[in-house]
Amino acid sequence: MVYEKLERHERRTTELEEEMIERLGKLETLAATTAAKVAKIEPTIEAFTRLQQRGIGAMAIVGLAATLIGGAIALKWDAFAAWLTGLWR
Repeated sequence: MVYEKLERHERRTTELEEEMIERLGKLETLAATTAAKVAKIEPTIEAFTRLQQRGIGAMAIVGLAATLIGGAIALKWDAFAAWLTGLWR
């Protein structure tokens, strides 16, 4: 009776070990697949980041230019208005 319990316990332990080994193998495969996918996607992410930084720089330049033009018009509004009205006379 004790030996039967011991054998059942050993069998169950062996089954659990085999299940864990199988699950670990699947996990390793999944990790390798994920790493390969990330390595494949990384250049695209880097290119997008570079493009995004260029876009932010371009927007900053356009914003600065618009601010300078607006400031110049505000400072010289009288001369600008006279020039505009002179065009239609």
